[in-house]
Order: sequence, then structure tokens, then C-alpha cells
Amino acid sequence: MSGTHLHIVLNHLPVTLAMITLLVLIFGVLRKSADIQRLGLGLMVLLAVFGATAFFTGPGAAKFYEGNDFYQSRIQRHRDSAGVAWLTGLAVGAVGVTLIVLSRKSSTVPLSFMAIAAVVLSAQLFLLARTSNLGGQVTRPILAEDAASKMLGTD
Repeated sequence: MSGTHLHIVLNHLPVTLAMITLLVLIFGVLRKSADIQRLGLGLMVLLAVFGATAFFTGPGAAKFYEGNDFYQSRIQRHRDSAGVAWLTGLAVGAVGVTLIVLSRKSSTVPLSFMAIAAVVLSAQLFLLARTSNLGGQVTRPILAEDAASKMLGTD
């Protein structure tokens, strides 16, 4: 499996897991289940790990496009966005661990903890979606061209 293929396979995991994690957190709050809420916090930690794997396979994927100037600006935008998403992913993991530790002696997880988790996770989901979109524009340039033509009304 090439570096490009590995990156494309792995980069779907953080986006999907972020959506699932947010749903688990919401479900845990609605059900008032500390176990489900802690599961969601644990998934936040797992999300940080999967985000790191996607981030660190990026340079191997970029090698496929070396020497092709057409892709370089798209790769740079994707890389910049990925860096911010990765750092936010580290924060998501840290928040998950911190809230698990702070709530471990309690039979409930404070609602304020869950609000913090949901806000940080929502920001991460937005950044992952943005980064994925930019990555899609590298592998499928027509995506960027379609978006530009729709914005300009030239389609």
C-alpha cells in the first residue's frame, strides 16, 4: 500500500469518529447516563490518536504529487488546515482525559464537563471537515472547480 493510499484510507477515520463521538456525548446527556458520557469522553481520546495517524501519513501522500506545480497550492492549503486540525485534536484528547479523571469519583458527569467536551469536539469536527474538503480538492481537483463556478454563478 502506498503512502497516498494509506493516508486516504486513514483520513476518513477521524471525521467519522468525531461525528459518532458527538452523537454518543449527546445521547449520554439525554439519557443521563454517566457510563455513556464517559464512553464519549474515551472516544475523544481515541479520536486524537486517529487524527495523529491521519496527520502523520500526510507527508507520504504528498510525495506522490512532488514536482507537479498544479497540486502544490492545494496541498499547502490542505497541509495548513491539517496542522490546525491536528493541534485541535490534541486538545480534544487532552480534554477527554482530563474530564474522565475529574469525573471518575463521581456517579455522574457534570453537565458543564459535557458542554466543554461538546464545544471542543464540535470545533474539531468543523476543522476535520474543512481539512477533508481541502484534501478532496487535491485528489479530485474538479471539486474545487465546481465550488468556484457555483460561487461565481458561471456553471
